[in-house]
Amino acid sequence: MGSAEIEEGARRFLLDLSGALGVRLSKILDLYFSVHPRRARILEIVEEGGKVVGVRMAVESSTRRGVWHYVSVGPYGAKCTCEANTFGGKICRHIIIALITWNMVSLLKTGRAVDVNSLGWLKRGSAEG
Repeated sequence: MGSAEIEEGARRFLLDLSGALGVRLSKILDLYFSVHPRRARILEIVEEGGKVVGVRMAVESSTRRGVWHYVSVGPYGAKCTCEANTFGGKICRHIIIALITWNMVSLLKTGRAVDVNSLGWLKRGSAEG
């Protein structure tokens, strides 16, 4: 898969994610461009049958230095240790970052994007603030 196909897969995924969450694309792009290796770490890539089916990550808090939130995303759900997700049940910024990372890893490893429409747990309007 060439870089043009990867770029198109990433673009399409970000648009679909924005629509599924019911948030502006600019909010999704802000998160996409805010991730740096020193602030987010992939802990595990889950593969099954030649497909990337999820990721586990550690993402540093944007408000508290030195505090890391642990997040897992996959076809059956997502979980994060931050307060917005743990207490409020919201799809937090850490989950969105993990979804974007999952898609990029899948594109690079298999050439296939994550199908946002297949993620039944991803409900419109359930994103954090």
